[in-house]
Amino acid sequence: MALTTKQNLFALKVGAEDVSVTTAYKLVYDCTRSLPKTIEDNASSLYRSPVVAAEIARIRGDRAAVAARKASYTLADAILEAEEIRVLAVKAGNLPAAATASTLKS
Repeated sequence: MALTTKQNLFALKVGAEDVSVTTAYKLVYDCTRSLPKTIEDNASSLYRSPVVAAEIARIRGDRAAVAARKASYTLADAILEAEEIRVLAVKAGNLPAAATASTLKS
């Protein structure tokens, strides 16, 4: 079953933006005539709904994968990247850029 636009936005707020479930619900749905208890109950039910919960888990998994990739970027990666830039700069005849890339490696 596909998510509605509002369900998807709710999942994005909770999964990607770390907004609380109740706050996300208030941001996505019109709650002007709702009691706080009703908002909390509806937000909780939506959060527990299988399709929404699966989307939130997918979004959080994507975020974790990106964070892991960023965390695995090492000094060796940076030095290799600077060397690649230096080589390209030399080939292009851009000696100031090549010198800057060489400086980055040290």
